[in-house]
Amino acid sequence: MKTMRKRNENKSKKMGNYYCIIHTQHAIMNCMVCNATFFDNDETLFQGGRRLCSSLHCVKKLHFSFWLKRMACAEKAMGICLRNIIRGENLMKKIIALVLAMVMVLGICAVSSAEEWKFERGITIVCPWGLGGGADSTIRPMATLLQNKLGVPVDVRNETGGSGVTGATFAYKEPADGYTFLLGTQSLYIQDMLDNMDFNFKDEFECEDILVHSINMLAGSKIQMEKYGIKNFTDLKEYAAAHPYEVSVAMLTATGVDGMCFEIATEGLALNPVTYDSGSSANSDMAGGHVDLSVGGYDDMSGLIESGDIIPLLLFCEHRIDIMPDCECTAELGIDSYAGPWRAIFAKKGTPQGAIDTLVAAVEACREDASWQEFLKNAAYDQRVVPAIGEELQQFCWNEYKDLRDYMFEQETLEKDYDDLK
Repeated sequence: MKTMRKRNENKSKKMGNYYCIIHTQHAIMNCMVCNATFFDNDETLFQGGRRLCSSLHCVKKLHFSFWLKRMACAEKAMGICLRNIIRGENLMKKIIALVLAMVMVLGICAVSSAEEWKFERGITIVCPWGLGGGADSTIRPMATLLQNKLGVPVDVRNETGGSGVTGATFAYKEPADGYTFLLGTQSLYIQDMLDNMDFNFKDEFECEDILVHSINMLAGSKIQMEKYGIKNFTDLKEYAAAHPYEVSVAMLTATGVDGMCFEIATEGLALNPVTYDSGSSANSDMAGGHVDLSVGGYDDMSGLIESGDIIPLLLFCEHRIDIMPDCECTAELGIDSYAGPWRAIFAKKGTPQGAIDTLVAAVEACREDASWQEFLKNAAYDQRVVPAIGEELQQFCWNEYKDLRDYMFEQETLEKDYDDLK
């Protein structure tokens, strides 16, 4: 079975406090972003002891928010390219320098547009899931911070139903004027490929910034685990192998991320699935001993773990986490399953780039707020690094779509396919 790819945990490199222009003297070196080679006497951008080529793309790639604030440096870099055109030693160098200069002119225009964008009225972020759930509990504290940062109301509108389809459809029908955004997860990818939407979500919406990436967990009822003598996942596998179909597991949907995590981890075990309509009812029954196991995010189960009603058995993660150091993780057991729900801000195609850039820049600034950092810590969201905006985020989202598509294809639940995912 093809499993979820292990996500890239590399943090994006952070900027220092300044840039300046230098000449490389009798040295051959590479740009830390694009790996371009600098030869003797080439001019480069120098930052915090590290070198970048004079491409504005590399400055942008290194750090989005800093790039927006340092256009003077980009303009100076463009000047370097123009001078290289005049004094270039060969035709190829002149051509390359001219192309770089043209790219920078376009880049400066784009940034200028973003800096000039100002929200004139309130913003709506559509949440396709209900009040008090994981998605709603994530976007509301960020919305408060964004409101203070942008100086306009930021309203969270809950449009529930259809496993997120109702909210996504509502956002799709709104004009792409920069004042309506969508909170989404990979669950919307699944609903899209189940063909439960009247439009192609993959083509009509783009992920702009991931707020959190949660860690999924397999937990067990304390009452039932003590009855079976199970203390960890290794014990569970041994007991389930010796007692086929005796251990029950709460399932919301077999085609979702939770179901995929569970199936990969328990492949070969004979368990008894029990269907539930909501995670809260499944967790309640698990705490009461009416169902043995359930899969969900730590953020959804933390209260019952703290009260001692349920026992964490397995983390679908690359490493153990600080908040539960004794709980086994899939990586150490050789299980290739790391999927966890993430929550991100999406924009409808056609939304003004200036509005997107301004909102994303505000989100990045709000990440540093002490209240947001505390929120991340309490929900164990700080145990996973989200993809950096730009190419890393785009590749991450494509990988998620691809992995879910392949899993659904193997499960024979794929109803809508995309050519670039085949």
